[in-house]
Amino acid sequence: MRASFVFSSRAYKYKGKYYTVNLTPSTLRKLYFPYCDQLVMCLREKCVDHVDGLTYAEDKDISYQCAKIDASIDFYLLKRPLLEKTIKKVVRESDYVIARMGLSGVIAAKYARKLHKPYVCEVVGPAYQNLFFHSRIGKIAAPYIEKMVKREIRKAKYVCYVTEKTLQKQYPTNGYSVGISDVEILDYHPVNLENRINKIKNYRPDERLKLVTLGPVDKAMKGQMYVIQAIAELKKENYIFEYHLVGGGNPEKLIDLAKRLGVEAQLVFAGTVNHEKVFEYLKDMDVYIQPSLTEGLPRALIEAMSIALPCAGSNVDGIPELLEREMVFEPKDVQGIMRVLKSLDRGTMLRNAEFGFRKAFYFTEDEASRRRKEFWENFIKDNFTKASEEQ
Repeated sequence: MRASFVFSSRAYKYKGKYYTVNLTPSTLRKLYFPYCDQLVMCLREKCVDHVDGLTYAEDKDISYQCAKIDASIDFYLLKRPLLEKTIKKVVRESDYVIARMGLSGVIAAKYARKLHKPYVCEVVGPAYQNLFFHSRIGKIAAPYIEKMVKREIRKAKYVCYVTEKTLQKQYPTNGYSVGISDVEILDYHPVNLENRINKIKNYRPDERLKLVTLGPVDKAMKGQMYVIQAIAELKKENYIFEYHLVGGGNPEKLIDLAKRLGVEAQLVFAGTVNHEKVFEYLKDMDVYIQPSLTEGLPRALIEAMSIALPCAGSNVDGIPELLEREMVFEPKDVQGIMRVLKSLDRGTMLRNAEFGFRKAFYFTEDEASRRRKEFWENFIKDNFTKASEEQ
């Protein structure tokens, strides 16, 4: 059984080999095997001169057929025919298609119907907001892509959402659907909560709390600038925090902002951290904060919860489903971030650590695998078992 996975994200090519950030072979195996024998990845290809922070993404049964499109303006306007041609070929050669929604996913779903290929739509975030906050060209493309995404999801017979209810309301379907994140927690153990409780109880009154956000540092939609502004305002009130920013991209704009506000010394730009090392980095932190302007169901937030790291986040998309109400602030709301950070006494952090840890159980391997197995077995049965019986 040959499946194709089509998504608007990037695959990074280095010396003829493909690398990715999160779509690693181990992740893909948990999500889509054994429901296929071969998985073909159709992403956007970006050639790079180093692979720091990336993971080798090929395997004996995972290969790549990518569109050689990198720049956003080419992607949305100038090279649409190349994208269509690449995706059509991949779909034609597949037994079924996994169309992760976005422009590439919409094209994949369209050709899957035309070529009579079974397909699943995956909804991992809001199309409109992802584009609108991305760039100027994204603001132009956002209404157009949003309309197409909604139409395709409504038509689809099988849809997998990463949220329990938020994205379902925004992108309803008439088909069979399931709400399950593509995040699977492997290191879920009571010792994580025990260690965190001990760490919180042993804080010294004069100790700086370490905040951390995972995500590209050159994407305004991730919202790190508002945390920096909040830290600067809190400094005036003698609240001193250390803020770690983990992620790729050029941090120049955030560094300039921190310099202007006088808090550059309180920031740590860690760059890209390999996914296998993220947990160790998070264990040394005190609070995870997700200040995004748009987000599906953030992987890093759930991973932080799984090690009982107290968490806060913006009131967008799937984030409020994960957090205590008191730890949620409105997007771009500097005063709201300040309110949350000022509330971080020992009792609040202990309660939040336990709440997040319990919530993370929903994303453990056994629980996630059970629901995913049910969804995919229904898909395979309806599209392939019946067909083989009729033959």
